[in-house]
Amino acid sequence: MIKKWMKKGGACLLAVMMMLPLMPATDVHAEAADSNQIWVNGTNIITAADNAVQCGDGTAVYEPAEGTLTLTNAVINAGGPDNGPTFYGINVGIRANCNLNIVLVGENVIGDGENTALGGGIMTDGTLHISGSGNLNINTNRSNRATTHDALDANGAVSIKDAALTIKDWAASRFSSDNIYFSSAGIRSASTIILDAVTITGENLDSIAVTPDQNITIKNSKMEVTNSLQAINTGGIVTITDSSITGSVTPAGTPGIPSYYYDTGIAGSSVTVDHSTVNLNTVHSNAIFADDTLTIKNNSSVTAKSVWPTLNSKNAIEISDSIVKVESKSGEENAILATNALTIRNADVTAKSYYPALFSGSTLEIADSTVKAESTADLGIWSKGSLAIKGDSDVVATGTSGSIGALTSATVTPSAGKKVEIFVGNDRDSAAAVENSPFAGETDISAYKTNTYFRSKLKAVPPIGGGGTVMPNDNVTNNVTEKTTTADITTTSGTDGNATATVDKITADKIVDKAVTNESKEVIIDATTTKADAKAAEIKLPAETVKALVEKTSADIIFKTDTAEVVFDQKAAEAIAEKTTTGTVSIIVEKVKEDDTQVQVKLKVLTENGSITDFKGGNVKVTLALPAVLKDKKVVCVYIDDEGVYHKVDGTKNVDGTYTFSTGHFSAYAILAAEEADKILAEQEKARLSRIKAGVKATTIKAWSSAKKNSITVKWKKSTGYKVDYYQVFRSTKKNSGYGKKAFYTTKKGTQRSYKNTKALKKGTRYYYKVRGVRKIDDGKVYTKWSNKAVRIAK
Repeated sequence: MIKKWMKKGGACLLAVMMMLPLMPATDVHAEAADSNQIWVNGTNIITAADNAVQCGDGTAVYEPAEGTLTLTNAVINAGGPDNGPTFYGINVGIRANCNLNIVLVGENVIGDGENTALGGGIMTDGTLHISGSGNLNINTNRSNRATTHDALDANGAVSIKDAALTIKDWAASRFSSDNIYFSSAGIRSASTIILDAVTITGENLDSIAVTPDQNITIKNSKMEVTNSLQAINTGGIVTITDSSITGSVTPAGTPGIPSYYYDTGIAGSSVTVDHSTVNLNTVHSNAIFADDTLTIKNNSSVTAKSVWPTLNSKNAIEISDSIVKVESKSGEENAILATNALTIRNADVTAKSYYPALFSGSTLEIADSTVKAESTADLGIWSKGSLAIKGDSDVVATGTSGSIGALTSATVTPSAGKKVEIFVGNDRDSAAAVENSPFAGETDISAYKTNTYFRSKLKAVPPIGGGGTVMPNDNVTNNVTEKTTTADITTTSGTDGNATATVDKITADKIVDKAVTNESKEVIIDATTTKADAKAAEIKLPAETVKALVEKTSADIIFKTDTAEVVFDQKAAEAIAEKTTTGTVSIIVEKVKEDDTQVQVKLKVLTENGSITDFKGGNVKVTLALPAVLKDKKVVCVYIDDEGVYHKVDGTKNVDGTYTFSTGHFSAYAILAAEEADKILAEQEKARLSRIKAGVKATTIKAWSSAKKNSITVKWKKSTGYKVDYYQVFRSTKKNSGYGKKAFYTTKKGTQRSYKNTKALKKGTRYYYKVRGVRKIDDGKVYTKWSNKAVRIAK
């Protein structure tokens, strides 16, 4: 009756990995083997004037000292070197130091559409970091090119922050004429991949993100996948936090994709979905596969369809505090399959498949959860070990040969002081309560296995006093005089010090209605507690509520938590409403450090479309309590950027021992004792100036000359990396002496690269010239190295 479950989950990963040996051995990383080559749009930017390359109407500018390439509205349609078909638009290759930091400004393109798609986007043998507020659109084409064709390809770690990427491979077929498979990934790394506050869209790819055995971390990000074999594939750990992953992988009948190339939405050694949304539709394999543990937790939402087991772990599956809706469309699979334990706690799970929708190879536990499990050919729920339904659970299991069961034991145990009702029958309409129902303690349900419909749920308890429904006090109130609307929200505090409050739909609607009626200037969502000791606080509210408050009122929105008070003005609230109109908005204040010298917080706004860090001219005012040791000290506020550098921010110390600062973007902030801040800022500045001084002193200059009648022209070129304010030209008639201490000629600016000597020239005399650059730092002067001596005989 119960078909032996199938271990097809591992094959999805294996099938894709089997493609790799079929790839040609060509090493595209060897294309730019010269240690002084970085090809951008077909030009070596290392040797280009001012390390700049024109890219359509935009530019690419390289800063060698920092290893930073800034793309500003760049359109890159040429590869390098020699613009061969397999070359990347940006190609670092094998270099002595090939780590690359790319900053995006505006709208940037590599391979401007189908006809100009390149062999690849960006390639480096080192690490690759992409950041900036701009966008990058990469178009590749794998057709008839014997190599990999990746949008981003790095041998080192890849990290992307605060950027938007759109990636598409335009090939009509993934195979060559002689049936060789051509791989095309969005992000390929031999090391780790980290996506932070990134929006990435991938179409017609093998994987959006792939690495052989390293970890892939996605946080505060949004990923959309279309017509691709996989979203995420690694032999390492996959961690998805505060993010959204949606789309479909390779619809049936896609040209060039034979049925034996299996797809998996997300695959890793272990997979964690934390406070995130996953919505995937796969054709040949699993939606999510884990070699070890698959964890879905912390108000996540997973909706998925597949052919093989939709959620598949070769070890354990743990679902908690989340909503899961999954379906296996195959004629012979499970919806949720765990080789070992399957645990569902405080969750809402709906599963449908041919064989048992919930299947555990060991123990299966459902606690304080709502579960609907349907099998079209077997039992709805089955465990090869024990099955335990506990607490405030509502479980419905339906099947054709039975409903629910386990090999060793199957029990239902309600919460203390409550009773559970059990209904069985052929279907929901014919189901009736079993004998002696409801039950107060642990109850054996193994006898109901053959019934095709089963339900266990808590028995409703009538109101105390028997007088009907007791209405709670209204938690949303108006202050007509002060023009405020205040909602008191219940907060749940965990043992980890994190406090979470959720504005439910009923409360949210009351907030909008009352704010409109009152013409409120402030809407206050109060989630503070009496203890006021939370290390991190999160308030969740429907995105449609933010949109309604923006459209229907002129109110600021104030979030009060134990960690801080955060006030969004109308323009900042508009920035949130523009980002998302569905799902949930989370306001998070996390206290990451507090000691005798500072209090440091991270501020986040998360939506189903990713995080919001820039409020587009809006203002957010943040007030937080100072540690006792700082209340009597002079303090300052700083913004801490991604490189750990401190930048001063204006703020005010309040008489009640709190501190208030305003910002137009969210990140990490700290309030420090003034002397500590001055010390850190001074050390930063000292380090910066020392780096610049050393760089200027190491700068080299190459000089040469030419002569015409009554003139000698000296030209020079400075090595890249550090600018100078001006140049000094010294002249002598002797090679090694006679130049004097005063420059013969001084340029007015550091961009001048030549000098025409027309004075004090004597025909037939040999003149020697040497040049050096000067940078003014700290009221002093720093000099470059001397140039070579340019010699010329006057005519």
